[in-house]
Amino acid sequence: MLPRYQAVIFIHGCFWHGHWCPKYRLPKSNGFYWTEKIHRNTIRDHATLEKLLDAGWRVAVVWECAVKGPKRENRLATTVAQLVPWLTGTTRELELPPPVEPPVTTPVGLPNPQWPRRS
Repeated sequence: MLPRYQAVIFIHGCFWHGHWCPKYRLPKSNGFYWTEKIHRNTIRDHATLEKLLDAGWRVAVVWECAVKGPKRENRLATTVAQLVPWLTGTTRELELPPPVEPPVTTPVGLPNPQWPRRS
């Protein structure tokens, strides 16, 4: 939380928070358990972000894939360069990298909640 900017920045692991990118792969064993677990995480994330936005906070979600990659790429510097203008600006929400189109349902048919996008 950055009260001076009325902003909150979350750094989400792609696996644990269900980002639909190449880093998101379900384990081969006990897939149903992991699908449900990650689904619950995304529902909790969604509720948390809604509460923060309703309370007047600005929210950024930075995904693991935005900062991790081959050593020859400096993804962290690129991500920070994108965060700074948002932090000092007035846009309510930011997601880095920009959202990908996720499936409407998870592999076992659970609905796929998306985090609030009100901007």
